[in-house]
Amino acid sequence: MIALGYRGGTICLWEVQSQELIGFARDEENRCAATLLFNPNPNISMLLVIYLNPGLSLDDTWSGALNNSYNMPDNVGLFSASCTPDGRTLVTTDSQGHINIWDFESLTVVYHVFSPFPSFRLLNFTSDGSSVVDVTDSGMRIWSPDVLGRKTMEEDTAQAMTLSSLPLSRASMRPGRMPKSLCSRHILHYPLLTRVCSTDKSLVLGRRLLQERHP
Repeated sequence: MIALGYRGGTICLWEVQSQELIGFARDEENRCAATLLFNPNPNISMLLVIYLNPGLSLDDTWSGALNNSYNMPDNVGLFSASCTPDGRTLVTTDSQGHINIWDFESLTVVYHVFSPFPSFRLLNFTSDGSSVVDVTDSGMRIWSPDVLGRKTMEEDTAQAMTLSSLPLSRASMRPGRMPKSLCSRHILHYPLLTRVCSTDKSLVLGRRLLQERHP
C-alpha cells in the first residue's frame, strides 16, 4: 500500500500490486501533510498524518475514514516521528524541543521529555521497541523510559521529566557515518505531491501509478 499526500489536504491511498485506488483521506481544514506514517503492525490498519498546520490524525488505511485526531498548541510543530515495531507506541519531537511518547491508537501522550531543541534531530525506536534512539547534529543518545515496557494501557501513567534526569547511554557519531537505519527520505513528484509513504520498504514506484491523476 502507498499513500500520496497532496497540497490541499488530500491523501490518496493505493494498493500497489493491483495498482488500484483504494480511496481518499481528506482533512476538513485542507491542511497539508508534513509526515505520513503507516502503522507497521498489519493488525492495526491506520495511517498517521502529521500536518504542517500543527496536528495529527489517524485514518483508516482501507476507507480513509478519520479514526482519531489531536490538535497541537499554537506554533508547536511536529518534526521527526517513529513507531515501535508492534505498532502500539509513537514517538515525536516538536519545535519547542519536547519529545513525546504516545499511545498510537488513542493519540494519548504517555511520556513527556523536555530537552534543548537542536537544529537537526531524528528519532527512531530500537528493533525491540524498548529504547528510543535520539540523533542530533552533535551526537546520539539512547534512552529507555519505563513506559516503553508497558503491557497494557492501564499500566501507563503520564510523566514529565527533564532529559538530564533520564538514564541515558551516550554515543558520539563521526561525520558522514550515520547508520542507514536512522536515515529517512522524502520523495517528491510533480508540484502538487508533497509526501509519499509506503508499507513496502523496498517499493519502486512505477510510471503508470505516478502518472495517475489526483482528485
